Amino acid sequence: MLRIAGNIASDFFGLIRVCGFRVALRWLAMIVLHFPQCVREGNLQAADRAMGSGPFYPRLRGARAILNDPYVISSIREIWVRDVYLNGGYLTIPPGATVLDLGANRGLFTALALGSHPDVRCVCVEPRLSDCDIIRHMLKINGWESRAEICSAFLGGETQIQRDMVATEQQGIQQEYLSEEEFVRRYALTKVDLIKCDIEGSEFELLRPGSKLLAMADQLAIEVHGGTDDPKRRQFVEMIRDQGFDVIVRAESALDCIINGKRRRPANSGAGASAGAATSTSNSSAAAAAVART
Repeated sequence: MLRIAGNIASDFFGLIRVCGFRVALRWLAMIVLHFPQCVREGNLQAADRAMGSGPFYPRLRGARAILNDPYVISSIREIWVRDVYLNGGYLTIPPGATVLDLGANRGLFTALALGSHPDVRCVCVEPRLSDCDIIRHMLKINGWESRAEICSAFLGGETQIQRDMVATEQQGIQQEYLSEEEFVRRYALTKVDLIKCDIEGSEFELLRPGSKLLAMADQLAIEVHGGTDDPKRRQFVEMIRDQGFDVIVRAESALDCIINGKRRRPANSGAGASAGAATSTSNSSAAAAAVART
């Protein structure tokens, strides 16, 4: 109960920062009104749903968007308030960036990326057709249609989760499977400033030694499932390091983590070397200080 209360308090103040005091106060009221259901379900989804579809106008470190979706508050809390992918600004979206949103879902991270600067380009990968329609609506109301491309397909290795999605949703799923090479060619990718990846285990086949996407990427935010002692997860993290990234691993729950990676820069001589050493020390401190989020 104390953990839940702490999460509510943290998200309340985060919503004040991201969406304003009125939205945060109304969300707190919805928790009170729907508290028995929240307790039964073990989460705050009932209060989130009661907030309605908006529109809401989140803002984070200069990024702004208009979001209108029946489930949007849950995603705002995760992606904008808790900032699970960018880790409080550890990763950045620079002007003119090319961003890949792999596993875009309903487009909330895409909105954060495109809302950061007027010249950011985003390629969204999402096989669920209804979610692609929601992304298109979000792009339209923000005037971002020309800066985003939607790839309705599966990317990476085939998993049981994908097979289950196809079996249960059938007509609601685009069943095309793209190879990495086909994806790179279709979207004319030569450099990627940030890869956000949440593709339910397919990342193990997509992002591996020799991956073109890894080779051209500057920053990574990858959600990986599996416990802390999962050898597959540990090997994946080490592979990312071996591909030239400084890595921070942050637990999101007992069975999920976010891997934040930054391309390692060559050390320079003199003052540059000192600055590089200081940055390395800072990164190591940040990794040691990272705390589990729920």
